[in-house]
Amino acid sequence: MVMMLLKLKMEQSKNKVATCKRCGQPIVFYPNDAGWVHKDGGVYVQKCLKCGWTGGKVGSYQKCPNCGESKRLIDDHYVQPH
Repeated sequence: MVMMLLKLKMEQSKNKVATCKRCGQPIVFYPNDAGWVHKDGGVYVQKCLKCGWTGGKVGSYQKCPNCGESKRLIDDHYVQPH
């Protein structure tokens, strides 16, 4: 019975959803992987200073996926659970 309760508790704790303090977007917690990540899977949100695109993924973009700019693509912020 104790093992079943522990297993249930672990299942419930997987993939918790919260919001990021910085951007207010949904973030997800993966306990055995990356921890807290933004909805697209990135710890960091990147921003293009040329066209205004923002987003993120696992790893990071080297060029803006919207306009192709590479020199003005910056890390905007990292995930901060609220």
